Amino acid sequence: MIPTQKLSARADMSEREQAISKGPSPGSMLRSFSKDRRGSVAIIFALMIYPVLMLVGFGVDFSRTLAVRVRMQTIMDAAALAGARAAQTAATSEILAKADEAAKAYFNAQDIGSVVPGSKSLGALQANSAKTEFTWEAQAWIQTPFMNAASMLVNKAASPAAAGISQCSQSWWSCQQVKSTAAALLQSGKGDSSIEVSIMLDITGSMGGNKIADLKLAAKDAVDILVWADQSKATSRVALVPFAEDVRLPTLAAFQKAVGTSNVSTATSGTGLKYASVTTTNKDGETKTKKYYQPKDQYCVVERPGTNKYSDITPNATNGYSLPRRFSKSDDECDVPSAAAIQPLTSNKTTLNTKIDALSVVGATAGQIGTAWAWYTLSPDWNDLWDADENKPKAYGTEKLKKIAILMTDGDYNTQYDQYGVKTSGSGVNGDADQQAPQLCTGMKAKNIEVFAVGFMVSSDAETLLKNCATDISHYYAASNGEALRMAFRDIALKISTLRLSK
Repeated sequence: MIPTQKLSARADMSEREQAISKGPSPGSMLRSFSKDRRGSVAIIFALMIYPVLMLVGFGVDFSRTLAVRVRMQTIMDAAALAGARAAQTAATSEILAKADEAAKAYFNAQDIGSVVPGSKSLGALQANSAKTEFTWEAQAWIQTPFMNAASMLVNKAASPAAAGISQCSQSWWSCQQVKSTAAALLQSGKGDSSIEVSIMLDITGSMGGNKIADLKLAAKDAVDILVWADQSKATSRVALVPFAEDVRLPTLAAFQKAVGTSNVSTATSGTGLKYASVTTTNKDGETKTKKYYQPKDQYCVVERPGTNKYSDITPNATNGYSLPRRFSKSDDECDVPSAAAIQPLTSNKTTLNTKIDALSVVGATAGQIGTAWAWYTLSPDWNDLWDADENKPKAYGTEKLKKIAILMTDGDYNTQYDQYGVKTSGSGVNGDADQQAPQLCTGMKAKNIEVFAVGFMVSSDAETLLKNCATDISHYYAASNGEALRMAFRDIALKISTLRLSK
């Protein structure tokens, strides 16, 4: 039998062995260290406590600074978007002012956190030339009291940027500056979606004077927004369709494919020129034959007769062509000049702006022809007219692709054609011009093409026509002056676009 005293000793020994095997806890070591009164330990502890406290303090200051920086960036992003949204609805002359005002109002109303009073500020707006990207930089100062303790060891002058902020002007250690940059981009398309946009432009005689100048500015504003620089993930392409009494195709090949090669001649005026012979009988029973000539080397077209007059079925030898306009033998020029020939889809801003700059006014208003070709430049069934792949529209229903037509005019559609492609004051082979255009718009919308319409100082009849052409009433714009026309084009371009942060 083991004595009780020996058992107790062994138990005590077991507990000590377990304690030794586990080792002392960090808290017990620190308490033991701090209570140790031996001289060498006290000196070491005194030397260590200051840097340890500084490191802890630096961590606290750094955490506060990081929290403010994150909070400021969040506010900056929202402020940039607020500014860009204001730009979407501002008058052209007020875009920058309204954007800056909205961004600053939002930024100044937000609480960033523990910053030095009066040190928070939003810098001046920086915008690109197209006024589609808006950038701001903000700054604020945060007091760092723990870091300031380091000034007793290392003297470092305050940053010049802290001048005027009394709490931060004594030492670099006393405050830290926080900066944040945000930019909002009015980006065409929806995320990674592509767009194809055809813009019909009225260049008839009534557009003379300041009106054609206003149209050029408006169209170039739209191009600047709709055609973006980075085409790697998604493409944005724009076509231009100037019209008057006819439209003009850019090449002989396109003209031949539109009207049928057999009906096209490039012969000089006179011998060999293709013509239509028309025999008429007057009230006295006298007959008269008249020849209507095709303009030489002039690739203009008018209405498409036959059962496909309101469709975009591919033109060929059996389904009816877009009829070439015919003139008297002495009148062998198209109404629309060569500089105003159709520009098929492209993402080249220089090409588009050069075409717009070259526009001049001429002739009467055959808006139904402009409407038809705004459709054809978006139709994949007319791709054979265009030589370059860039000019060819993608198929209907292509995933992440949006097709849009913008129809602009300043007058009543009052010019139509007979079965020979000759302008007539009576009802034409396809009916009156203002009856044809809405039918073509209906055909476009049936192919899921979004249609916007802009009436530039138009009559009530023309306004009704354009409203019927548009996808809905929100897609119609009435412009009473040049500024309103630019606003209409810009707003349409921005409706097609989305806001996103670019920085």
